[in-house]
Amino acid sequence: VTGKDPSRDGMEPTLSGAVAKVEKAVEDSKKGVDATATFAQAVEEMTTLLKKYPGEVGAREARGRALWAMGDAEVRAGKDGGPTLDKAIEDLDEVARARPGDVQMLDTLVAAWMARGEAYTKAGADAGPAYQGAVAALDLACTKSPGNMRLLLMRGKARRLLGDAKLANDFSGEALTRFQEAVTDLSEVVKADHSNFAAVYQRGQALYGSAKAEAAKGQDP
Repeated sequence: VTGKDPSRDGMEPTLSGAVAKVEKAVEDSKKGVDATATFAQAVEEMTTLLKKYPGEVGAREARGRALWAMGDAEVRAGKDGGPTLDKAIEDLDEVARARPGDVQMLDTLVAAWMARGEAYTKAGADAGPAYQGAVAALDLACTKSPGNMRLLLMRGKARRLLGDAKLANDFSGEALTRFQEAVTDLSEVVKADHSNFAAVYQRGQALYGSAKAEAAKGQDP
C-alpha cells in the first residue's frame, strides 16, 4: 500500500496561500497600489518550495505570475524591469509547456512577453524578440481557442508592435508582412464587432505602419 508522502503535508497550504496573495496583489497593482513586497515574498516562498519539489508546476506558475507582475510594475514606474520579466517568462514558458491547453496560462505568458517588449523599447533596444514571443504564444492560444476575438485582438496588436520593431531596425520587408498579418487579425475582430474601438485603433496603426513599410521598401537599394 502506498502511503501519503508526509513531507508534502505543508506544501498545499503554502502554495494555496501564495497563489491567493499573488492574485490579490496583481489586482491591487493594477489599481496603482505598490505590491512589490507581496510579490517578493511570494517569489521567495515559491523558490524555497521549488528547491524541495522541482517539478511542482503550481509553485512555478505562482512564482512566474509574481515575477511578471513585479517586472511589469517596474517598467511602468520607469525602472528596468527586464531582468525580472526574463525570469517570469522562463517560469511561465515552462508551465505553458506542461499545460499546452491552458489558454489562461498562455494569456499570462503573453502579458509577460508584451511587458518585456515595452522594457526593451524604453531601454532603446530591439523589442522584436519579445513581440515575436508574444505572437508565438498567441498563435498557440488561438489554435486552442479558435474564433476567440479577444485573442485575435491581442495577436493583432502584438503583430503590429512586431512590425514597428522590424521597421525601426530597417527590416521593411519583414515589417510589411507583420503589419499585413496584424491588419488581417484586426479586420476579423472589427467585422465581428464594429464597435470594438481598440481593434479599430490598432488596425489604423497597422495600416499606417504598412504604408511606412511600403515607402521604406521602395527606397531600398
